[in-house]
Amino acid sequence: MRKRFNVHWSQHMTDTELYEPEAPTVIVDSTSTDYIEFAWELPCGRTGGNITEYRYKYKKATDNKFMQTTTTTDTRIRITSLTPCTSYVFQVTALNSIVKGTWSNETRQNTTQKGFGIAPTFNSSRVTSNTISITWNPIPCGSRGVRVTGYGVSLSRQDGQSKRDNLKQVPNTSVSAQFDQLSPCTTYIITVTTAQLRGEGTSFSREIETDSIVPGVVTGLTISRIQHDRLRVSWTAPHGTNPDTPCLATDYLVTYELINLEQCQEVNDAGVSSLNTTDTSVIIEGLEAYSTYRVIVTSRNEAGNGTATTRSKITGEKSKCVRVDA
Repeated sequence: MRKRFNVHWSQHMTDTELYEPEAPTVIVDSTSTDYIEFAWELPCGRTGGNITEYRYKYKKATDNKFMQTTTTTDTRIRITSLTPCTSYVFQVTALNSIVKGTWSNETRQNTTQKGFGIAPTFNSSRVTSNTISITWNPIPCGSRGVRVTGYGVSLSRQDGQSKRDNLKQVPNTSVSAQFDQLSPCTTYIITVTTAQLRGEGTSFSREIETDSIVPGVVTGLTISRIQHDRLRVSWTAPHGTNPDTPCLATDYLVTYELINLEQCQEVNDAGVSSLNTTDTSVIIEGLEAYSTYRVIVTSRNEAGNGTATTRSKITGEKSKCVRVDA
């Protein structure tokens, strides 16, 4: 029987029923000499009780214990660095906010036998923030034991996640492939495998990182007074989890400008000062007492400057100004 959990909130919220997630249904999406890609879905018509993530585990069929479990929010995973011609066992379970579900049935799959002959070799790559193009050197004509009918080119993220459509079949007359709609500043693994009349052949893999884009805007910018001539400025770094701006900042440009000498006179052109830092806080010194400063913080990386964040603050009072007439 499926377990049900009642979650009670405050008097202003309705009660929520959470069920133990049912076991996912696993399929084998692709197999090679050193990886197996698994995908899964919940039984038809089931919501799974507000699933937050999945936990999976695998082992060689001859081993007694599974390797350490790993969590993911994806419904597909490529397990790499496997042994050729070996049987593996895979299981996955769904989790919600209060309980772990039932493990899936064991799914068994063999990696393929390592091919014979010599492997193609990497030639060059061309990269943008969302595309990778790769070329390779063909196997020399007349090589013993090799009759290449084409190439299989696959792409996966270094963290093991991959997508179904990131597999291309290339004819033996071509030695290049391109992948589009990728994430910036992300390391991908591209594997080129020869296709032979007797099946999958030899292969090579290459790690390639997409170019960066400017980082996101800093958040939580706060300015506090330390003394009459110093301000502490702090902020929160861009997290890099936004798919539109996933690249992290490498440093920050902090600029500050005197806007108004509150006790004495307005300032028309006091100039702008700046400093660089890799931290998420800085102390600005040598300021005028009881005066308004505009502070701007801009995140930066190798791709350029992100969007600036601005805030103003009045320094502390030291003493009243005394104006001396000529």
